[in-house]
Amino acid sequence: MKRTTTDLLAVRRAVLCVGLTLLALTAQQSWAQETGPLSASPELRTTGRQVYQDACAGCHLLDLTGAFEASALVGVNFRAVWDSRPWSELVAKVQEMPPTAPGSLSAGEYEAVTTFLLSANGLADDVRSIEIAGGTTLGSILAGAGGSSAELPPRAGDPNPVDTAIRGPRGVTTTFVDLPELEPVTTEELTNPDPSDWLMVRRTYDAWGYSPLGRINAANVGALRLAWVWAMDPGVNEPNPLVHDGILYLTNPANVIQALDASEGTLLWEYRREFAEDFSPGGFNHLRNLAIYSGKIFVATKDAYMVALDARTGETVWETQIADYHKGYRNVSGPIVVEGKVINGINGCDRFYEDSCFITAHDAETGEELWRTFTIAHPGEPGGDTWGDLPLEL
Repeated sequence: MKRTTTDLLAVRRAVLCVGLTLLALTAQQSWAQETGPLSASPELRTTGRQVYQDACAGCHLLDLTGAFEASALVGVNFRAVWDSRPWSELVAKVQEMPPTAPGSLSAGEYEAVTTFLLSANGLADDVRSIEIAGGTTLGSILAGAGGSSAELPPRAGDPNPVDTAIRGPRGVTTTFVDLPELEPVTTEELTNPDPSDWLMVRRTYDAWGYSPLGRINAANVGALRLAWVWAMDPGVNEPNPLVHDGILYLTNPANVIQALDASEGTLLWEYRREFAEDFSPGGFNHLRNLAIYSGKIFVATKDAYMVALDARTGETVWETQIADYHKGYRNVSGPIVVEGKVINGINGCDRFYEDSCFITAHDAETGEELWRTFTIAHPGEPGGDTWGDLPLEL
């Protein structure tokens, strides 16, 4: 069959497209490889900066500090997440961007913007190439190539960063800043809190959710500007932060509790719950609120424990099992403190359980359970005859 000029041109275009595709794949594999040298030339960094400004800065901002759902790409938060993770994971995450068009950049552009991220996080200017080996992490790349550490830099007037990890019975606390002694919250303060504090969900026992502060008003609210952004752990979340003496206590999914400097968003300490192998916090793994009292932060955990953390360091003071998570019991709503008692309502108590739902009170100092009352009265208890002869399970 005789081929026309048009046919031959079409074949040439097809061959050219295949060739370019193979070249692109080869380039993609070369920079995304898990072993071998990676370029970090000044030209590549400059290109990466331009790619970032064009494709990334709209969400992550020009200074890489992030905004709203777009997390910070520099600093302690970014390094805390990525320093210990394999280089290949960061490469894969970069290739998922931008979220509206994943994989839409060329291999060269992805390589350049990733090199720019390394540079922005402290990769020394005189480094021209980076050797990648199996298991290489972002932290090891930066530490081995003149990069800075992920520790908080000391500043005038700040406590010394300590960055120590302490393991509790079922969780790990990392302290980033050695805080001075804090003034413990009292029953009187819970009843009549300082205007600058927010010591419980909805702030006061009457649950008005009202702040008496008057510095922000109708006349100046339009001039408010973003002060700082904190990237929280991914997952379902409905946090009600607490604030005391300028420290913000925050719940993250899967019972990750963080203390932040409320004025600038600096991480002070973090507690991460460690769950048993036979337990999974599941998709709805949030905790709505914490409680604070007598120098402690109280956490009702997803695996049905009550945990008291030191408000200054985040270390575990005590923990008490409330119920058996194997039966489906869990905590979601969070506790409240009343006259030295940590009051908590259990979740996961569905129908057809004889135990039914209940509310507990624990001693804030020791964790000892003081009383337990069922929300449906048991036989022999006041109100136990309300439902006649119906089985308790119903």
